[in-house]
Formats: sequence, C-alpha cells, structure tokens
Amino acid sequence: MPDQLGDLVPVEWEARSEAADAPSPNPTVQALPPGTGVVIEGTLDGTGWNDVLPERVWSSPICDGDTGGLPLGIDGDWTGDVDSLGIEIVQPSQLCAQVQGAGPETGWDLVLVAVDGCVLPERVVQGEDGPIGLGLGGDDAGWTTRVEPGFYQISLAAYDPVDPEQQVSYRLLLSALEASDESLGLCSAGPRETP
Repeated sequence: MPDQLGDLVPVEWEARSEAADAPSPNPTVQALPPGTGVVIEGTLDGTGWNDVLPERVWSSPICDGDTGGLPLGIDGDWTGDVDSLGIEIVQPSQLCAQVQGAGPETGWDLVLVAVDGCVLPERVVQGEDGPIGLGLGGDDAGWTTRVEPGFYQISLAAYDPVDPEQQVSYRLLLSALEASDESLGLCSAGPRETP
C-alpha cells in the first residue's frame, strides 16, 4: 500500500554527484526522458541575498569569452553557493522538482532556465507569479511545470538567512513525466533511499 499518492507515479531513479562540483552553468547534461529522474545530495556553502548586487553573469563553459545575464526580473543576486545541473528534455514533458532536508528556517530558490548552445540563459521559465522556483523554502517543497524539448539549467541557492558560513544540506529530486492534462501536478514521491 503506498504511503502517498505520489508513490503510484512510476519513475526510474538514478543518483548523480553533487552539482556543486561543476561550474555554473554546468556543461554536463543529464537527459531526462519521461519516466526517469535523478537524485542529487549536496551542500550549499554560504547563504544569502543582496539586492544591490548586479545581475548574475554566466560565462559559457564551452564558447570562449561568451557571457550572458540571468534575467530573474528582481534586483540583486545570491551571496552564497549556487549549485546547477544541466538537463535535456527530449520530448514535451511535465518536469517535477523537489528539494528535501534544507531545514525549516532556510529560504531557497530552485530556478529553471532555458539555455542556448553555449549554455547561456535564453529565458527564465515562468510560473503563474513570475520566475518558477523563486521564494521557496523549508524542509520539503518544489514545483512542477510543462517543458518543451530543449536544454535547461536548474539552479539551487539559499537566500535566507544571510550567513556566508552556513552550510545547507539538501536532497534534490528531479524527474520528467509524460505530459498530459490529467497528470499535471502529480509527481513521484521519489525513492525512500538514494539509488
């Protein structure tokens, strides 16, 4: 008997190394066909947001000298660690993202960005109230959205509290499901243990 409805959503899970070990943006890409997912356990080193910092600029990891801004539509930037993962969506899908274990007092963002062939931002994926994944927090939260085929970066950073010494451990679950009107909003509960 399932513990929760999400246990009934079939996903083949795979473990990946911490996204922090790669540059942001991350040139390594994880393909996510429907019915697959990745589990990443990691740590954010330093937390905080400063609204007078300039917009974050990404340097392309594959096109020498190319840069691009991360257009979040708000003033400032994160002052701590930003962990990123490159993903490829191979067909129209429902993308599910969930962060577990970050702590009840931690505010964090989990932003989805469509990227070009140089792994530079084309656009921040929007939800109903602006960029999807901004202003989340706590021990267990996330989002789901429809995505078209293409390349994306998903970036996780903690904006609160402001503490350059704080370390935030997390478990990121990211999965793709068949896109259908009936399934949107229902995501896999994820594996009980990291595969």
